[in-house]
Amino acid sequence: MSYDSLLIHTCTIQRSSTASTDEFGQPVLTWSDHEDDVPCRYYPIRGREVDTVQKHTVVASHILHMRKWDVREGDRIVDIYEGAVELDAGPFDILRVKRRANSVVGHHLELEMKRVSDRSYEDIGA
Repeated sequence: MSYDSLLIHTCTIQRSSTASTDEFGQPVLTWSDHEDDVPCRYYPIRGREVDTVQKHTVVASHILHMRKWDVREGDRIVDIYEGAVELDAGPFDILRVKRRANSVVGHHLELEMKRVSDRSYEDIGA
């Protein structure tokens, strides 16, 4: 069985750009599709330690495998499908991109992701 036959899902990679600033001078990110219909394999998981940087623990909630694509930490994944069925609309922030290899250098990528919260700062206290 080839690796490509295991990539039964597709997704869209989004990349941000800074189009403007808000009233406080902070950049406002605009997300646009960077690559679409990307073959992948989606694995929802429940809380996994990804990295501990400066005593700050990051927890991933989803894993995605794919062949080598132009994807990097800080990009987003949206619209995960299996055929015509939408599995998850996302969005997911990419926390880490791991390059995996077996006997072939750079065999595939493993993305560790976290769902982007829909809740605003005001909603947290409610």
